[in-house]
This record gives sequence, C-alpha cells and structure tokens, in this order.
Amino acid sequence: MKPVSPYRCHRSKRWHRLAATSISIRYDIPAHAGSSVPVLLEIFNIRGQKAATLIDEPRQPGAYLALWDGRNYQGVPASSGIYIYRIIAGDFVRARKMTFLK
Repeated sequence: MKPVSPYRCHRSKRWHRLAATSISIRYDIPAHAGSSVPVLLEIFNIRGQKAATLIDEPRQPGAYLALWDGRNYQGVPASSGIYIYRIIAGDFVRARKMTFLK
C-alpha cells in the first residue's frame, strides 16, 4: 500500500476577464507541519529553463492558491506549450506537467 502524503497539490485552469488565461495551483500545508514551512513554487518550460517563481516564502498551515498569469520572470507572455511546476514545501517535493494555451 502506498503511503499518503500529508501535503496535497493540484492544478486547475481558470478564466479571467478579457479572456486571459491563467493557471491556478492549489496546495495544502498540513496542521502538523509546524508553525511555518518554507515553500518554493516554480514554473519551468519543457527544456528545464525557469519561467517563473510564484512563491518563495514560509507559509503557515492551511490551504493556498497560487496563480500563474502566463508571464515569465521578465513579464513577457509565455508561449503556449508544456510546462512543469515544482513545489517544495519542507521535505515534500512534487513536480507535474501542465499545458498552457493562449
């Protein structure tokens, strides 16, 4: 039987005004994790180049939502394609593929 991680992370697609697309990534920090957990959430293109850092700060236990507006770290709109998001929260690490379409 596979152990269940106390951390959860998943993505969902959201539509905003003016038909702009963004990607939302939901994650949970469990209550037993302690008072604060360092969280790093980054987006990479399929070549492994960093496109954006969404979060790089400690978080208290609870449920969170991070939004990526489809822009890279320089504010330039990203092209449509496959991207990887990686979240590191304490000792929990997860990376998942996502598709970004304009």
